[in-house]
Amino acid sequence: MKPLVSILMPTRNRPLFFKKALDSALAQTYDNIEIIICDNSDNDETKQVVETYLSIYSFIRYEKNETDLKYIGNMNRCLSLAKGEFINYLFDDDLFAPTKIEMMMNYLLLHEDIQLVSSPFYFINEQDEVLGMNQSVFRSGENWLGSGKVMIDQMIGKISNFVGVPTTVLFRKSAMKQPFGKYHEFEFIFASDMALWLDLLSTGTCVYLDEPLSYYRFHQGQTTAEDEKSWGKVMPGFIEGVQLVVIVGRERLAQSKEHYVLMLANLLKHYEEKLLQLTSQHHNEVDIPNELGKLIHEAFDCIQNYDNQG
Repeated sequence: MKPLVSILMPTRNRPLFFKKALDSALAQTYDNIEIIICDNSDNDETKQVVETYLSIYSFIRYEKNETDLKYIGNMNRCLSLAKGEFINYLFDDDLFAPTKIEMMMNYLLLHEDIQLVSSPFYFINEQDEVLGMNQSVFRSGENWLGSGKVMIDQMIGKISNFVGVPTTVLFRKSAMKQPFGKYHEFEFIFASDMALWLDLLSTGTCVYLDEPLSYYRFHQGQTTAEDEKSWGKVMPGFIEGVQLVVIVGRERLAQSKEHYVLMLANLLKHYEEKLLQLTSQHHNEVDIPNELGKLIHEAFDCIQNYDNQG
């Protein structure tokens, strides 16, 4: 029998989009899946949708949260219920292509050293019309297989999630070292998916398929994890970006000292751009978190770790 893949669906108050997402999971050509649904809704509309499926599909597990777990809490609850060794999140407003799991599992089963497989994704609107496709440095006309450190240099070095949103990535559960949203002593909201990719990519190899295999939806009611935090006059997510760079420095996850120094240079450039943008928006009244200077100082101190790299 093929290995079990757990499709994890955290959901909140999107019954119509959720049904489309669930149907795309059920349409997978890979024949050994379970679907875990953790419902964070404040009503029973999604529950009513799911009930029509439960008598037909024994591999669907539905759980209604008694309290609002928020984004990170619901992601981790889904994960805690998963029985599969391989995990793919599916957000309630996104879609899978029918062959997504099968094509990605073909690579994950090639070698135990492959920790994750990703691919490009299409942008769609509320009517499922394709608006375009995301751009990634790893899309080159053929499937890409390489060291996790190469992908880390691109993702953290350019402070851009080239790996993909959670819907796009199928990964090996055993490669996770910490819960979703946490890495080292840091807790992430804005960059929680990038923190997970960094965790997974710190050891082993990864694959980026050339074919788009998922759909990321834009719509009016769209909310994201960062919406749960009031950023005020603080640069959204920037401190989390610095925390990711610090982790790369501590663990020597960049390919070389030169790659790490370039990462720091890009970080400062990004900081300058965001600072100018924020000061313009708030008329020069910007809150700089006390820990930011300490983190940037540590990030530069980590350069010497690469001098001692053996």
